[in-house]
Amino acid sequence: MFQIEKNNYKLIDNVKQALLSSVFVGFLSLSSPVYAESVSNSPVKFSSNSLEHDEKANRITAIGDVELEQAGQIIKADKIVYNINIDNVIASGNVTLLDTNGDVHFSEYISLKNEMKDGFAKEVRSRLSDGSNFWAKEIEHKDGIKTTMKDATYTPCKICEENPDKTPLWRLKAAEATLDETTNEVRYKDAKLELFGVPIAYTPIFVHSGPNVKRKSGFLKPKAGWSSELGTFVESSYYWDIAENKDATFNIEPTTRQGVLTKAQYRHRFKNGKVNLNTSVALNSNRTEEDGRIEENKTRANIFADGLFDLDDKWRAGFDVQKATDKSYLRLYDISNENVLESEIYAERFSGRNYSRVSALNFQDIREGVNVEQPDLVPNIEHRMIGEPNSALGGRWSVDTGLVNLVRSDDDQDVTRASLDLGWQREFIAPKIGLKTSINANLLNDYYLVRDSDAAKTNSALSSNTEELRTIPRLHIKSSLPMVNSGNRVQTIIEPIMSATIAERLDDNDHDIPNEDSIDTSLEVTNLFDSNRFTGSDRQEDGKHVAYGLKAGFYDYKGSYITGLVGQSHQFKESNLFPDGSGLENKQSDIVAEIDSSILGHLDLNYRVQLEHDNFKAKKHELNAKAAMGRFTAHTRYLLADAVEGTNITESREQLLLGGGYRINDDWRVRAAALRDFGDDDPGLRSASAELSYIDECFTFSLSGIRDLSNDSTGSSETKFLARIGLKNIGEISSPEWLVRGNDTDE
Repeated sequence: MFQIEKNNYKLIDNVKQALLSSVFVGFLSLSSPVYAESVSNSPVKFSSNSLEHDEKANRITAIGDVELEQAGQIIKADKIVYNINIDNVIASGNVTLLDTNGDVHFSEYISLKNEMKDGFAKEVRSRLSDGSNFWAKEIEHKDGIKTTMKDATYTPCKICEENPDKTPLWRLKAAEATLDETTNEVRYKDAKLELFGVPIAYTPIFVHSGPNVKRKSGFLKPKAGWSSELGTFVESSYYWDIAENKDATFNIEPTTRQGVLTKAQYRHRFKNGKVNLNTSVALNSNRTEEDGRIEENKTRANIFADGLFDLDDKWRAGFDVQKATDKSYLRLYDISNENVLESEIYAERFSGRNYSRVSALNFQDIREGVNVEQPDLVPNIEHRMIGEPNSALGGRWSVDTGLVNLVRSDDDQDVTRASLDLGWQREFIAPKIGLKTSINANLLNDYYLVRDSDAAKTNSALSSNTEELRTIPRLHIKSSLPMVNSGNRVQTIIEPIMSATIAERLDDNDHDIPNEDSIDTSLEVTNLFDSNRFTGSDRQEDGKHVAYGLKAGFYDYKGSYITGLVGQSHQFKESNLFPDGSGLENKQSDIVAEIDSSILGHLDLNYRVQLEHDNFKAKKHELNAKAAMGRFTAHTRYLLADAVEGTNITESREQLLLGGGYRINDDWRVRAAALRDFGDDDPGLRSASAELSYIDECFTFSLSGIRDLSNDSTGSSETKFLARIGLKNIGEISSPEWLVRGNDTDE
């Protein structure tokens, strides 16, 4: 073998360029957005059985097992000839290129000239590292910018080793494919897609962006469907590549029953931030009011927009806008399923351990039948500071301040709350026995200014405008003693836990502080040992209470585990602050427990239960589980929960979701699931779904159906059918999502 520097043998440089430009670029222009890299300046290893230089003809010829290697790339051929006078390189006979990424390219004949700007190759075949295959009868490269492939074929499917001529599952064929690097376009002539050797799609001409184009203006794949509300609809979209840092998409969707829907999306990135804008307008749309009246030929719209900007190394500001003209618009056109739209403008500061935020929020409730006015929060200010560890009496200090102003229109209740929470925290671990103890002491100060009080409207003895100052000193101590036993196969941990909280007693009959943010409260294993089990700030747990429980875990060294926690709390004086059904309305709380497990990757289970303290009657069951055994998979979710007074949970709930799947063989799968409601109010099936799917290395197919019987505010139900075909490296072809909708009275 000869070691030859690049500058010493132009033959080697030209042959390498020839194969890279002709075979490599020719293949990649059709199948992959990657270009051949330029030849490096690293040395080239060269070997052949003979190397001749005909000085008269000015020709260099390498014959017999010719091999070149540079930077991990290897080229082999039976013969390579370089005609210096006409600047022509010819490689022939079993030409092979092995690339560093594992791709292998084959050809019988390659010729390049004109400083590698013009090239020609015959019988090209490439096998990529991902298993894909490409063939071309001829590849021609002109002027260094245009590559044309004749009789080109591409498939990502595996090729039978025993019978390579066997037709693959699918392939893409074209009589001619041309890559023009000046326009960055790939143009096909007589292109067809074959499935099992049968053409299923054909186009005489087709153009798309070249492999080095990340995005380009043009029309996107159309969508079509039918529903009882919209009728027949067709959606057409256009993508506009404005610049590298901004783009836009425009959609138009004519419908036969609800006018014309237009949508626009705009995205813009700046050096210090970004802006996203999504908006839609429906013309000649019929709007159904909550009282059943139909307002015809209305103009309806929405806007969703958000932005975020870095102001300096500590401050950033942003906004999030969500607005709609009416309650049913977003659901009718399947734009969003949100129940409450939230708009916010904010600025926030990060400085070490400290955090500040100033914001203003607006809420739009678009639930049908719900007419509770949501307040605006103008402003909402918070600032948090936390000290270094061991900076105060062996622990750390904290200061939380806040100001929030809730504003409603007309004569509805307005509330202003200013807060200052001073805290100190410290943790101890007792030597030898390992007892862990954390101490939290805080002094909470709240000032409330209430205007047009709701309580005063139902109780004439109360003032409509009130001020209230509330100070609550609180001490919270939590201790646990983890005891570990490590065996040969299993590690066992048993950990008794106890907490005690002492806080100033509040007046249970004080109505001067309204409850705006602490309505949804219930006892959970996650808040059992908290000092305040209310979810917000308006209600604070007072007096003295303790919580006690036992946590245990079993862990084997293969990754399986079972953990459990059971606990209860006790108030030393009964309080009527907690609503009935929350589990905390009595001195002795309900018992809560949780089991969490994972067994050898075959079974994952989480179960939570809430039991009445006196008779152990279950008030809540929550079960989530999934299992996989051989070809079978299954999952379930079960919920049983009693009503909680004064919250949105006004009735008992009981629901069961069951689902499963079966892998018929390596490629075929079937799945199904159903959700049923067992509640007292309108029990029955809520949803059901089924899917049949096929997945292999190059092709996916699925046929699915979903029946949705959710009794939402509009009383609508829906059935969807959808078929999908996925072709590796090409994309997904899907049928229109056919919808069949109707009202409950039509069932």
